[in-house]
Amino acid sequence: SPTIAHVAFSGNQAGFAGGGMCNTGFYGGVSSPVLTNVTFSGNQAGSTGGGMYNHSDSGGVSSPVLANVTFSGNKAYTGGGMTNYSYGGVSSPVLTNVTFSGNQANSGGGMLNFVQSNGTSSPQLVNVVMWGDSASNSAEIVNNGATPAISYSDIDQDGITGTGNIR
Repeated sequence: SPTIAHVAFSGNQAGFAGGGMCNTGFYGGVSSPVLTNVTFSGNQAGSTGGGMYNHSDSGGVSSPVLANVTFSGNKAYTGGGMTNYSYGGVSSPVLTNVTFSGNQANSGGGMLNFVQSNGTSSPQLVNVVMWGDSASNSAEIVNNGATPAISYSDIDQDGITGTGNIR
């Protein structure tokens, strides 16, 4: 799992997942990079995770740590900015001081968190802004079996609970 700092991922495309970055932890493997001062803009994925796709499977882990990261103008069918998908593994990224804006998807314009087959997806969002993303189903965040912990954040969507959130 690399450490990445002061980088921009811009204008990239993926046929399926992770237009800007794809992290996969399979069969006990770990793919949990640390990103600081990074921008994901104008990336596109044919299916999911326009900016970033984190996928864990069969006991694997894909839980990146992000600080001072921006996701803007990314597109995918689901999870325009980011998708966290767990199929029997753990996909629980930690986001601090992260902004999602202008991302587009059919479902989860900003973020999609999805769990299948006894997996775990419990993203931690602290001081996160999700505003101005678009989707026909939940413009900012969709949780399907996932249990995110959101605190001190500003997410333009009803039903977001947690400590110190603005909306």
